[in-house]
Amino acid sequence: AVTSSTVNIGGQIGFKDDIPVVAIAADTSVTVIADETGTAGTSTIDFGTSTIAKGDDPNVSGSGFIGSATSSSALVTLSTENYGADGAASSSSKVYELVVNSTTSGVTLTDGSAINLVQLANGVVIGQVQGTGSFANQAAFAIKVNSDGTATVEQYLSLTHSDNTTATGTDETLSLTSGSLGIKVSLTDADGDAVTSSTVNIGGQIGFKDD
Repeated sequence: AVTSSTVNIGGQIGFKDDIPVVAIAADTSVTVIADETGTAGTSTIDFGTSTIAKGDDPNVSGSGFIGSATSSSALVTLSTENYGADGAASSSSKVYELVVNSTTSGVTLTDGSAINLVQLANGVVIGQVQGTGSFANQAAFAIKVNSDGTATVEQYLSLTHSDNTTATGTDETLSLTSGSLGIKVSLTDADGDAVTSSTVNIGGQIGFKDD
């Protein structure tokens, strides 16, 4: 009997990783509406390192927001949430992020100034006043998505609600331009593989109610 030399086959044996799978859809039954008739209060949305100032409406006593609301549940649903054999990461396994698809918010201040959507470094989206008026470059409102997918909206300056012809018109709700603002969701598994969903539109789910 003879025996050959030994050859290495370690490189021929492999173990293929899997990655998370995620798919989302907007839950249009969930909205978040800041009401100008609400009680003014202290802002809790953090602008991080941004130097952009929050507006201070001169027609509302005190400082802070003139309306604020948080949605009752997440603005999107996950039709697929699969972390695979590795399981979910021990922290930050599911992250919701706002996405500005168009800077055109579709709303204006009561002085007619346009408002553009701007995303800050910490992910918060603000409505920044354009032009050269008294509130130029200030934040008229801010939107934050929370870790559970709910959203918080704070309004700092009054907005133009154009329908003044009926009782319901004087108390109307404005929404952001459709397609202007979206949400995406990222999943990360236990060995660090991450995937991000497509972005879905939530502009119509963000609103500002007149007083």
